[in-house]
Amino acid sequence: MVAHTRLTGTEAHAAHVERIAAELAALGLTVGRHRSRAFTRWECTGARLAVLPASACVDEVDVAVASAYPYSGATGSGGVEGRLVRVGPFTPWSRAAGAIAVVACAHPSVATSALVSAWDAQQAAAWPQALSNSVVSATVFGPDLARARAAGVLAVVVVWAFAMPPALAKDQYLPFTKPYADIPAVWVTGDTVLRAADKGLRGRLTLEANLTPGITVDTVYATIPSRVADTRTCVLVVTHTDGTNQLEENGHEGVLRLARVASQDLQLQHSVVVVFTAGHLRIPAVADKGQATSAFLDAHPELWSGRDGGLKAVGGIVIEHLGALRLDPNTLQPTSETEPELIYATTRDLFEVVRESWRTTATEPPMIVCPGPIVMFGEGEPLHERDIPTVSLVTGPAHLLTEWDTRDDLVNEVLKREQIESFERILVRMDALAAEMGSLGQPKHASIAAKLTAGLYLAGTLLLNRVFEYWN
Repeated sequence: MVAHTRLTGTEAHAAHVERIAAELAALGLTVGRHRSRAFTRWECTGARLAVLPASACVDEVDVAVASAYPYSGATGSGGVEGRLVRVGPFTPWSRAAGAIAVVACAHPSVATSALVSAWDAQQAAAWPQALSNSVVSATVFGPDLARARAAGVLAVVVVWAFAMPPALAKDQYLPFTKPYADIPAVWVTGDTVLRAADKGLRGRLTLEANLTPGITVDTVYATIPSRVADTRTCVLVVTHTDGTNQLEENGHEGVLRLARVASQDLQLQHSVVVVFTAGHLRIPAVADKGQATSAFLDAHPELWSGRDGGLKAVGGIVIEHLGALRLDPNTLQPTSETEPELIYATTRDLFEVVRESWRTTATEPPMIVCPGPIVMFGEGEPLHERDIPTVSLVTGPAHLLTEWDTRDDLVNEVLKREQIESFERILVRMDALAAEMGSLGQPKHASIAAKLTAGLYLAGTLLLNRVFEYWN
């Protein structure tokens, strides 16, 4: 059985990168490597939480840990003990100094318009009015561990809101975009810890983790020159190589397929640069700003910027999360339906290209969006920030970041094949349109007013939900 969990910098991740490099070499391509700066890898080996009794006559109560907070910290085998103190929206972290802070994390439905924008009003009318996603909840509504540590808090217990099914909360690798905090933190569900904190009880948290310094990861890439034109232009085709499960890290299959057809079959007017980014799940360690591919683009402007005689990227394709099946949120068993396909098209021309080229048997029509006012999900963001017209698939089911090493039932293989074939059509169409028009259009960026409006909306949502969770 194939192992699917490939966390950044682990042996499984490194072996996967080498397999990709070997496949590129087998196509006759010269494989380049961009090595990341060194970082300390954090790897959880066990987490336990107990509520301690008020008297010796009562047994301690074990609380199931849903997951460890990645790159939070470690306690050692003895754990840390302290009073359980609730920290809410109007409570400073200093209240929990020398104690274990207990924080509720909201899991609300967020207005779709705050996350993505529409090219077509009629199409957008068919979208859900709100979306609920564990990645957004953990990243936006989760605790600020840096402030907790600065206030002298011993450890943090984050309690998922009741809207998060316990089965879904288990083994989530969230959030994955935060720097190392040097304070142990875990996620739990239910109200046991909240009620214990209300009673002034003590707790003991044990979070054991290996810290391995000096880890580096390699982004591998290759350039496929146009076979019909002597050109200094290219299309970037990007994915990431680190992930948590069969779905979260399978974009390499699509990029390898495009590398194969570009080098052997297609008569493209532009070169193709394929990039297999390492560091997607450890962004703060490999990139100063933006998603992990930012580090590669900054290190290799000769492959996209057009400066100093280098290649000029006329467009980009980013492939992630192919063939996503919908799971039952309570049982986590596959259903007969597929997850909504979320596809960014950052220019109007590319919106039309995707609309014409995307042909799949997904349960619902695809959501073809332009980047929202707050964030662009996935590794397409660095391309968009550099004004490279981009098409990016980033379907985001709630179980996307669950660590499932051996589950092989998360992907609809037919849908995956159809999506890869759609990307092949998109590559051909982008190549022809850029050659004909000289451009794939101007990428659309949100206005300052839109960013402010969305920011205020998310801040209000955060406040209201934290108040609700604190008093319930």
